[in-house]
Amino acid sequence: MKCFGKVKLIMLMCMISLFLVACGQSSDDTATSLQESSVEEVDSDESITMSENLTEEQVTTQEKVSRVPNEVAASPGNIANSAFFGFQNDEMFYTANYDLGILNLETGELSKVKNGGGNHYVVMGDLVFQSNIMGLNRVNLSTGEILNLSNDFALNLNYDGQWLYYVNDKEDKLIYKIRPDGSERTQISDLDNVSIMILYKGKLYFSRYWNSHELYSMETDGSNLNMLDDQWIDFFIIENDMIYAMQEDDPGLYKYNLDGSGKAKLTDQYGSFMNVCQGYLFYPNDLDGNNMYKMNLSDYSTEKVLDFPVNYSFSHGDYLYFYNVQDYESKVYRMAYDSNTPEVMNMPSDIE
Repeated sequence: MKCFGKVKLIMLMCMISLFLVACGQSSDDTATSLQESSVEEVDSDESITMSENLTEEQVTTQEKVSRVPNEVAASPGNIANSAFFGFQNDEMFYTANYDLGILNLETGELSKVKNGGGNHYVVMGDLVFQSNIMGLNRVNLSTGEILNLSNDFALNLNYDGQWLYYVNDKEDKLIYKIRPDGSERTQISDLDNVSIMILYKGKLYFSRYWNSHELYSMETDGSNLNMLDDQWIDFFIIENDMIYAMQEDDPGLYKYNLDGSGKAKLTDQYGSFMNVCQGYLFYPNDLDGNNMYKMNLSDYSTEKVLDFPVNYSFSHGDYLYFYNVQDYESKVYRMAYDSNTPEVMNMPSDIE
Protein backbone atom coordinates (compact mmCIF):
# COMPACT_ATOMS: atom_id res chain seq x y z
CA MET A 1 0.00 0.00 0.00
CA LYS A 2 1.26 3.47 -0.86
CA CYS A 3 1.03 4.84 2.65
CA PHE A 4 3.06 8.04 2.23
CA GLY A 5 0.75 9.56 -0.35
CA LYS A 6 -2.35 8.54 1.54
CA VAL A 7 -1.14 9.99 4.83
CA LYS A 8 -0.43 13.30 3.11
CA LEU A 9 -3.86 13.17 1.51
CA ILE A 10 -5.66 12.38 4.75
CA MET A 11 -3.76 15.10 6.65
CA LEU A 12 -4.60 17.74 4.07
CA MET A 13 -8.23 16.63 3.85
CA CYS A 14 -8.51 17.05 7.62
CA MET A 15 -6.88 20.49 7.47
CA ILE A 16 -9.10 21.68 4.66
CA SER A 17 -12.28 20.19 6.15
CA LEU A 18 -11.62 21.74 9.55
CA PHE A 19 -10.84 25.10 7.94
CA LEU A 20 -13.92 25.07 5.73
CA VAL A 21 -16.28 23.82 8.41
CA ALA A 22 -14.91 26.39 10.86
CA CYS A 23 -15.39 29.07 8.26
CA GLY A 24 -18.77 27.74 7.12
CA GLN A 25 -22.10 27.43 8.86
CA SER A 26 -21.32 26.39 12.43
CA SER A 27 -24.68 26.41 14.20
CA ASP A 28 -28.32 25.57 13.68
CA ASP A 29 -29.08 29.30 13.70
CA THR A 30 -26.76 29.85 10.77
CA ALA A 31 -28.31 26.92 8.91
CA THR A 32 -31.72 28.46 9.37
CA SER A 33 -30.44 31.80 8.12
CA LEU A 34 -29.54 30.19 4.81
CA GLN A 35 -33.20 29.85 4.00
CA GLU A 36 -34.03 33.41 5.02
CA SER A 37 -31.06 35.55 4.01
CA SER A 38 -30.97 37.89 1.05
CA VAL A 39 -27.80 38.77 -0.80
CA GLU A 40 -27.16 42.44 -0.23
CA GLU A 41 -24.05 42.37 -2.38
CA VAL A 42 -26.10 41.23 -5.37
CA ASP A 43 -29.02 43.59 -4.92
CA SER A 44 -27.24 46.75 -3.81
CA ASP A 45 -25.73 49.42 -6.04
CA GLU A 46 -23.38 50.48 -3.24
CA SER A 47 -19.77 49.37 -3.10
CA ILE A 48 -18.73 46.72 -0.62
CA THR A 49 -16.88 48.16 2.36
CA MET A 50 -13.14 47.61 2.02
CA SER A 51 -11.31 45.39 4.52
CA GLU A 52 -7.89 46.32 5.81
CA ASN A 53 -6.15 43.94 3.39
CA LEU A 54 -7.98 44.94 0.20
CA THR A 55 -7.78 47.94 -2.07
CA GLU A 56 -10.78 49.53 -3.71
CA GLU A 57 -9.69 48.04 -7.04
CA GLN A 58 -9.77 44.54 -5.58
CA VAL A 59 -13.36 44.52 -4.31
CA THR A 60 -16.47 45.42 -6.26
CA THR A 61 -20.19 44.97 -5.92
CA GLN A 62 -21.52 41.80 -7.54
CA GLU A 63 -23.81 43.02 -10.30
CA LYS A 64 -26.96 41.31 -11.50
CA VAL A 65 -25.79 39.51 -14.63
CA SER A 66 -27.19 36.61 -16.59
CA ARG A 67 -24.52 33.95 -16.87
CA VAL A 68 -24.38 31.56 -19.80
CA PRO A 69 -25.07 28.02 -18.51
CA ASN A 70 -22.47 25.31 -19.03
CA GLU A 71 -23.43 21.87 -20.31
CA VAL A 72 -22.27 20.49 -16.97
CA ALA A 73 -21.79 22.31 -13.71
CA ALA A 74 -18.24 21.02 -13.08
CA SER A 75 -15.65 18.96 -14.92
CA PRO A 76 -15.20 15.26 -13.99
CA GLY A 77 -11.67 15.96 -12.75
CA ASN A 78 -12.78 18.79 -10.45
CA ILE A 79 -15.62 16.68 -9.06
CA ALA A 80 -13.22 13.80 -8.33
CA ASN A 81 -11.01 16.30 -6.46
CA SER A 82 -13.95 17.31 -4.21
CA ALA A 83 -14.68 20.62 -6.02
CA PHE A 84 -13.51 22.89 -3.20
CA PHE A 85 -13.78 25.63 -5.84
CA GLY A 86 -16.38 26.31 -8.51
CA PHE A 87 -15.60 27.78 -11.92
CA GLN A 88 -17.63 29.37 -14.68
CA ASN A 89 -16.39 31.56 -17.51
CA ASP A 90 -13.93 34.02 -15.89
CA GLU A 91 -15.19 33.50 -12.34
CA MET A 92 -13.91 31.39 -9.47
CA PHE A 93 -16.20 30.61 -6.53
CA TYR A 94 -14.74 29.80 -3.12
CA THR A 95 -15.38 29.89 0.62
CA ALA A 96 -14.73 33.23 2.34
CA ASN A 97 -15.67 32.51 5.96
CA TYR A 98 -19.46 32.25 6.03
CA ASP A 99 -19.71 33.81 2.60
CA LEU A 100 -19.34 32.82 -1.04
CA GLY A 101 -16.38 34.65 -2.54
CA ILE A 102 -16.49 35.36 -6.29
CA LEU A 103 -13.16 36.17 -7.90
CA ASN A 104 -12.91 37.41 -11.48
CA LEU A 105 -9.84 35.61 -12.79
CA GLU A 106 -9.26 38.17 -15.56
CA THR A 107 -9.69 41.48 -13.72
CA GLY A 108 -9.02 40.44 -10.10
CA GLU A 109 -12.34 41.99 -9.02
CA LEU A 110 -13.80 40.39 -5.92
CA SER A 111 -17.34 40.20 -4.61
CA LYS A 112 -19.31 38.03 -2.25
CA VAL A 113 -22.67 36.48 -1.52
CA LYS A 114 -23.44 36.78 2.17
CA ASN A 115 -23.95 33.42 3.93
CA GLY A 116 -23.46 31.62 0.62
CA GLY A 117 -20.24 29.75 1.42
CA GLY A 118 -19.86 25.97 1.55
CA ASN A 119 -17.30 23.19 1.18
CA HIS A 120 -18.00 21.86 -2.32
CA TYR A 121 -19.28 23.71 -5.38
CA VAL A 122 -20.86 23.23 -8.78
CA VAL A 123 -22.00 26.18 -10.89
CA MET A 124 -24.34 26.42 -13.85
CA GLY A 125 -25.61 29.74 -15.12
CA ASP A 126 -26.95 31.82 -12.22
CA LEU A 127 -27.13 28.82 -9.88
CA VAL A 128 -24.40 27.84 -7.44
CA PHE A 129 -24.91 24.59 -5.55
CA GLN A 130 -22.80 24.12 -2.43
CA SER A 131 -22.72 21.67 0.41
CA ASN A 132 -21.23 21.47 3.88
CA ILE A 133 -21.84 19.52 7.06
CA MET A 134 -25.04 21.51 7.61
CA GLY A 135 -26.65 20.59 4.30
CA LEU A 136 -27.00 21.05 0.54
CA ASN A 137 -27.89 24.57 -0.61
CA ARG A 138 -28.68 26.51 -3.78
CA VAL A 139 -27.54 30.10 -4.31
CA ASN A 140 -29.26 32.11 -7.04
CA LEU A 141 -26.81 34.79 -8.15
CA SER A 142 -29.49 36.72 -10.01
CA THR A 143 -32.21 36.95 -7.36
CA GLY A 144 -30.06 36.58 -4.24
CA GLU A 145 -32.13 33.65 -2.92
CA ILE A 146 -30.34 31.04 -0.80
CA LEU A 147 -32.37 27.85 -0.48
CA ASN A 148 -31.61 24.82 1.67
CA LEU A 149 -32.39 21.72 -0.43
CA SER A 150 -31.68 19.03 2.17
CA ASN A 151 -29.70 18.31 5.33
CA ASP A 152 -27.42 15.89 3.46
CA PHE A 153 -23.67 16.47 3.39
CA ALA A 154 -23.38 16.08 -0.38
CA LEU A 155 -19.99 15.00 -1.74
CA ASN A 156 -19.03 14.67 -5.42
CA LEU A 157 -21.80 17.03 -6.51
CA ASN A 158 -22.86 16.60 -10.15
CA TYR A 159 -25.56 18.67 -11.89
CA ASP A 160 -26.98 18.20 -15.39
CA GLY A 161 -29.60 20.96 -15.34
CA GLN A 162 -32.34 18.57 -14.21
CA TRP A 163 -30.94 16.63 -11.27
CA LEU A 164 -28.22 16.92 -8.66
CA TYR A 165 -26.37 13.64 -8.09
CA TYR A 166 -24.18 13.22 -5.02
CA VAL A 167 -22.67 10.92 -2.40
CA ASN A 168 -24.40 11.38 0.97
CA ASP A 169 -21.72 11.47 3.65
CA LYS A 170 -24.38 11.35 6.39
CA GLU A 171 -25.85 8.06 5.15
CA ASP A 172 -22.99 5.59 4.66
CA LYS A 173 -21.82 7.38 1.51
CA LEU A 174 -24.76 6.14 -0.55
CA ILE A 175 -25.61 7.75 -3.90
CA TYR A 176 -28.62 10.10 -4.04
CA LYS A 177 -30.23 12.45 -6.51
CA ILE A 178 -32.46 15.48 -5.94
CA ARG A 179 -34.16 18.14 -8.05
CA PRO A 180 -32.62 21.63 -7.99
CA ASP A 181 -35.65 22.88 -6.03
CA GLY A 182 -35.12 20.25 -3.31
CA SER A 183 -37.90 17.90 -4.41
CA GLU A 184 -37.82 14.18 -5.29
CA ARG A 185 -34.84 13.29 -3.11
CA THR A 186 -34.11 9.66 -4.02
CA GLN A 187 -31.55 7.04 -3.03
CA ILE A 188 -30.25 5.49 -6.26
CA SER A 189 -28.15 2.51 -5.16
CA ASP A 190 -27.66 0.22 -2.14
CA LEU A 191 -23.88 0.15 -2.61
CA ASP A 192 -22.29 2.12 0.23
CA ASN A 193 -18.82 3.56 0.90
CA VAL A 194 -18.66 5.35 -2.42
CA SER A 195 -15.45 7.34 -2.65
CA ILE A 196 -15.68 9.07 -6.05
CA MET A 197 -18.78 9.45 -8.23
CA ILE A 198 -18.89 11.16 -11.64
CA LEU A 199 -21.82 11.80 -13.98
CA TYR A 200 -20.59 11.44 -17.55
CA LYS A 201 -22.75 11.43 -20.70
CA GLY A 202 -25.86 10.35 -18.84
CA LYS A 203 -24.31 7.55 -16.76
CA LEU A 204 -22.87 7.40 -13.26
CA TYR A 205 -19.35 6.07 -12.69
CA PHE A 206 -18.16 5.44 -9.15
CA SER A 207 -15.53 3.73 -7.03
CA ARG A 208 -15.74 2.37 -3.50
CA TYR A 209 -13.39 2.03 -0.56
CA TRP A 210 -13.03 0.24 2.75
CA ASN A 211 -13.14 -3.52 2.06
CA SER A 212 -13.66 -3.13 -1.67
CA HIS A 213 -12.22 -0.69 -4.18
CA GLU A 214 -13.97 -1.69 -7.37
CA LEU A 215 -15.06 0.63 -10.16
CA TYR A 216 -18.67 0.59 -11.39
CA SER A 217 -21.03 2.21 -13.85
CA MET A 218 -24.83 2.40 -13.81
CA GLU A 219 -27.75 4.37 -15.18
CA THR A 220 -28.92 7.42 -13.27
CA ASP A 221 -31.95 5.47 -11.97
CA GLY A 222 -29.67 2.79 -10.50
CA SER A 223 -30.28 0.18 -13.20
CA ASN A 224 -27.72 -1.69 -15.33
CA LEU A 225 -25.06 -1.83 -12.63
CA ASN A 226 -21.76 -3.05 -14.10
CA MET A 227 -18.43 -3.69 -12.42
CA LEU A 228 -15.77 -2.22 -14.69
CA ASP A 229 -12.73 -3.22 -12.63
CA ASP A 230 -12.35 -5.40 -9.54
CA GLN A 231 -8.84 -4.15 -8.72
CA TRP A 232 -7.91 -1.73 -5.94
CA ILE A 233 -8.77 1.65 -7.55
CA ASP A 234 -7.61 4.56 -5.43
CA PHE A 235 -8.61 7.41 -7.72
CA PHE A 236 -10.13 7.88 -11.15
CA ILE A 237 -11.24 10.58 -13.56
CA ILE A 238 -12.86 10.60 -17.01
CA GLU A 239 -11.54 12.55 -19.99
CA ASN A 240 -12.59 12.33 -23.65
CA ASP A 241 -14.46 9.03 -23.18
CA MET A 242 -11.52 7.39 -21.41
CA ILE A 243 -11.19 6.38 -17.77
CA TYR A 244 -7.84 7.11 -16.11
CA ALA A 245 -7.29 5.33 -12.79
CA MET A 246 -4.62 5.08 -10.11
CA GLN A 247 -4.42 1.42 -9.10
CA GLU A 248 -2.79 0.20 -5.90
CA ASP A 249 -2.45 -3.47 -6.86
CA ASP A 250 0.40 -3.58 -9.38
CA PRO A 251 0.71 0.17 -8.76
CA GLY A 252 0.50 2.59 -11.63
CA LEU A 253 -1.63 4.79 -13.84
CA TYR A 254 -4.02 2.91 -16.12
CA LYS A 255 -6.50 3.78 -18.84
CA TYR A 256 -9.50 1.94 -20.23
CA ASN A 257 -12.71 2.46 -22.16
CA LEU A 258 -15.95 3.52 -20.50
CA ASP A 259 -17.18 -0.08 -20.52
CA GLY A 260 -14.03 -1.29 -18.75
CA SER A 261 -12.46 -2.86 -21.82
CA GLY A 262 -9.02 -2.14 -23.29
CA LYS A 263 -7.28 -1.68 -19.94
CA ALA A 264 -3.64 -0.66 -20.35
CA LYS A 265 -0.93 0.44 -17.95
CA LEU A 266 0.55 3.83 -18.92
CA THR A 267 3.26 4.17 -16.27
CA ASP A 268 4.47 2.65 -13.00
CA GLN A 269 4.30 6.11 -11.47
CA TYR A 270 1.53 6.37 -8.89
CA GLY A 271 -0.26 9.18 -7.08
CA SER A 272 -3.12 9.89 -4.69
CA PHE A 273 -5.04 12.14 -7.12
CA MET A 274 -4.90 13.54 -10.66
CA ASN A 275 -6.61 15.99 -12.98
CA VAL A 276 -6.52 17.00 -16.64
CA CYS A 277 -5.76 20.42 -18.11
CA GLN A 278 -5.51 21.09 -21.85
CA GLY A 279 -4.57 17.55 -22.85
CA TYR A 280 -2.15 16.92 -19.98
CA LEU A 281 -2.79 14.72 -16.97
CA PHE A 282 -1.25 16.11 -13.76
CA TYR A 283 -0.52 13.90 -10.75
CA PRO A 284 1.80 13.57 -7.71
CA ASN A 285 4.45 10.89 -8.28
CA ASP A 286 4.72 8.66 -5.22
CA LEU A 287 8.02 7.32 -6.55
CA ASP A 288 9.47 10.85 -6.36
CA GLY A 289 8.26 12.28 -3.05
CA ASN A 290 4.80 13.14 -4.45
CA ASN A 291 6.29 15.93 -6.57
CA MET A 292 4.02 16.94 -9.43
CA TYR A 293 4.38 15.27 -12.82
CA LYS A 294 2.35 15.56 -16.00
CA MET A 295 1.57 13.17 -18.82
CA ASN A 296 0.87 14.15 -22.41
CA LEU A 297 -2.31 12.26 -23.27
CA SER A 298 -1.38 12.23 -26.96
CA ASP A 299 1.79 10.15 -26.64
CA TYR A 300 1.77 9.30 -22.89
CA SER A 301 5.19 10.84 -22.33
CA THR A 302 5.80 12.12 -18.79
CA GLU A 303 7.85 14.91 -17.28
CA LYS A 304 8.44 16.38 -13.84
CA VAL A 305 6.73 19.74 -13.27
CA LEU A 306 7.38 20.79 -9.66
CA ASP A 307 9.93 19.99 -6.97
CA PHE A 308 7.46 19.99 -4.09
CA PRO A 309 4.55 17.72 -3.15
CA VAL A 310 1.05 18.84 -4.04
CA ASN A 311 -2.48 17.69 -3.25
CA TYR A 312 -5.85 18.20 -4.86
CA SER A 313 -6.01 19.96 -8.19
CA PHE A 314 -8.70 21.86 -10.05
CA SER A 315 -8.64 22.66 -13.74
CA HIS A 316 -10.14 25.67 -15.49
CA GLY A 317 -9.14 27.11 -18.85
CA ASP A 318 -5.37 27.07 -19.24
CA TYR A 319 -4.68 26.81 -15.51
CA LEU A 320 -4.34 24.15 -12.87
CA TYR A 321 -5.16 25.18 -9.27
CA PHE A 322 -3.74 23.15 -6.37
CA TYR A 323 -2.48 23.00 -2.78
CA ASN A 324 1.17 22.77 -1.77
CA VAL A 325 1.41 20.07 0.91
CA GLN A 326 4.35 21.87 2.52
CA ASP A 327 2.42 25.15 2.78
CA TYR A 328 0.74 24.86 6.17
CA GLU A 329 -1.33 27.97 5.55
CA SER A 330 -3.13 26.00 2.82
CA LYS A 331 -2.55 28.66 0.20
CA VAL A 332 -3.94 28.00 -3.25
CA TYR A 333 -1.56 28.06 -6.20
CA ARG A 334 -2.22 28.18 -9.89
CA MET A 335 -0.01 27.27 -12.82
CA ALA A 336 -0.53 27.36 -16.58
CA TYR A 337 -0.63 23.89 -18.11
CA ASP A 338 2.47 24.64 -20.24
CA SER A 339 4.48 26.27 -17.44
CA ASN A 340 6.49 25.02 -14.49
CA THR A 341 6.14 28.27 -12.55
CA PRO A 342 3.24 28.41 -10.04
CA GLU A 343 1.86 31.59 -8.47
CA VAL A 344 0.04 32.10 -5.18
CA MET A 345 -3.61 33.09 -5.59
CA ASN A 346 -4.96 36.20 -3.85
CA MET A 347 -8.14 34.82 -2.28
CA PRO A 348 -9.02 36.84 0.87
CA SER A 349 -11.15 35.06 3.44
CA ASP A 350 -12.55 38.34 4.83
CA ILE A 351 -14.59 40.39 2.35
CA GLU A 352 -16.37 43.28 4.04
